[in-house]
Amino acid sequence: MPNVVAIMNAKGGVGKTTVSMMLADGLAYYKKARVLLIDADPQSSLSYARLGEFGMEKIDPVKIDEEIDLDKPTLHGKTLPDLLVSLSRDTLKAIPKEFIHEESGNISNGSSADLLPNSPRLAITERRFQSDETIFSSMKTLISIVSQKYDWVIIDCSPSITRFSEAWLEVADLQIIPVKPDYMSRTSLIVLTALRGAASIRGRKLATPLGMIATMVRNIPSHNTFIDNLRRNNKRDLFFEVIKERDGIAKSAQWSDEPQPFVGKYSGDGNQYIVGITNEFLHRVKNI
Repeated sequence: MPNVVAIMNAKGGVGKTTVSMMLADGLAYYKKARVLLIDADPQSSLSYARLGEFGMEKIDPVKIDEEIDLDKPTLHGKTLPDLLVSLSRDTLKAIPKEFIHEESGNISNGSSADLLPNSPRLAITERRFQSDETIFSSMKTLISIVSQKYDWVIIDCSPSITRFSEAWLEVADLQIIPVKPDYMSRTSLIVLTALRGAASIRGRKLATPLGMIATMVRNIPSHNTFIDNLRRNNKRDLFFEVIKERDGIAKSAQWSDEPQPFVGKYSGDGNQYIVGITNEFLHRVKNI
């Protein structure tokens, strides 16, 4: 069964990180699945949301003005760019435990997803890889290792179309596209279609699209029209469950110094959205 899911849109600010967290924690908490979140976005929003600023400083101690020497990757921290560089040079059969943060997110009761955190240094690291094949090989090795331990691997991808983001789509089995009800989200779907076509021409197969999840939806005419048009033109491509714009949803993606119960972290409608998205996700996977 496919178990690696890339959460990606070619536009930022569409709720990509929120969807990644909600789906991963929903699978871990309600379905008791073993779930790994991979923060693949150089902005590292997911990592800061799950570990906090102090937690990130401990694992990514590079100063903002420090020159990065990729010949000594282990000196810089225990984040995704360090691991990818190591995988490109060494044969690893397991991911060193210091890279994985178990049950991240500071939830006090029940299970939550594990995390492989990122660093803003990923954007620089990408430039140092000599070929697309080296990038793909490192990511493929990473996914091959973690897929044996986890039921689900959820990748929070960058909104930028880069060599890394395309490689993540290539090693993933499935893709979910968060969309915000605005014009730019609609045009970003065209970009993703073009990317998929270009990959096909080169003989590359990208992750199978599982569907779109509408986020930050308000009960206003323009948003309602956007959703209606997506349902009409894309048939089953849009998840039935839409995530409405709520203060509680935004807060759930923020770090809390104090541990919170699951229904406290995802308060109000947030818990309802998690249940709906998780159940529909599993239904869609089953019927691929």
